[in-house]
Amino acid sequence: MFKLRIPAALYACAVALAQTPTIDQSLSSKQPTSVDISPDGRYVAYTVQYTNWEENSFDDQIWVAIPATGVKYQLTSGKKSSQGPRWSPDSKRLAFKSDRDGKFQIYVIAPAGGEATQLTTEENGVGAFDWSPDGAAIAFTSTGAEAKSKKDRKEKYGDFEIVTGDYTMSHLWLLKVPPDIPLDAKGRPKPEALTRGNATDTLQ
Repeated sequence: MFKLRIPAALYACAVALAQTPTIDQSLSSKQPTSVDISPDGRYVAYTVQYTNWEENSFDDQIWVAIPATGVKYQLTSGKKSSQGPRWSPDSKRLAFKSDRDGKFQIYVIAPAGGEATQLTTEENGVGAFDWSPDGAAIAFTSTGAEAKSKKDRKEKYGDFEIVTGDYTMSHLWLLKVPPDIPLDAKGRPKPEALTRGNATDTLQ
């Protein structure tokens, strides 16, 4: 009986080792993250994290699932991240933020796919965001444009930061989103600052 137990134990160890993923396999595994269900219940938007070995980073892309049919498909693509999907109240559009052009900006895309339209061009990017209840606007947080004095300083002395002296506050902004967004960026609405001052604002 004792002799039979040893091969069985060795076999169990071998199976366990064979099932243990390598470091590369673990890093390459796709991880689902944030999820947002459309108000009409037809769609589920979620992000999947990928390993970008070329850029040595983890990037996110947005997928959409249709619970009624079991169909799922990738909605965004590219080397940079697309994340934080937010459905419009009428479920006809999906807003998300992406750093595909450098800083994180807000984009809007139809749930069936197609070309995403960039809504914001914030100099320092966008933080949190969400649709207004009527779907006519999107509120977001951003530090806004960099102060001219700081730009002049960088141009003269180079890029550096003064500890406790260069802290930039985040404020609330409101951007109107028309049903038909102009293709020309110059014709799109500009964000309106809702808060100012030395306190940092957040979206809950």
